[in-house]
Amino acid sequence: MKMFLGTCASALDDKNRIRIPAKLRGGLEDGYYFSKWANNSIIVYPLEQFNKIAEKLSQIDPFDLKKQSAKRTFFKNTFPCEEDAQGRVVLPQDLLEYAKIEKKIVFVGNCDTIEIWGKEHYDEEFGNEDMSAIAGLLKTND
Repeated sequence: MKMFLGTCASALDDKNRIRIPAKLRGGLEDGYYFSKWANNSIIVYPLEQFNKIAEKLSQIDPFDLKKQSAKRTFFKNTFPCEEDAQGRVVLPQDLLEYAKIEKKIVFVGNCDTIEIWGKEHYDEEFGNEDMSAIAGLLKTND
């Protein structure tokens, strides 16, 4: 599994296209998908990760209407990515509006996925990060 780490700033071009930064591109060679994600961000699923999620969701009982609704919501908000010859991909308008992206964006490596944030929204969410909260996540009970 490719691990995605770090952040990169970028911007949309005049046709709402982006290019995944080189330091985050490894692991996307087989393809990738965009989907709405938590906190008004966009998640980038590498093909392998997306296939695992799709397989899990395909196992949902068709008579469990609550889970079927969640499944439908996931798939209707997910878009396959097709790069042009220069490695650019269009961000769908629906995702741009959801993620509050106007021009500037931030790519965030998040272990096995990448997140895309509108710069202003990203700054609001993470402007005052408390790194001590991470200590609680990493604490072991050994």
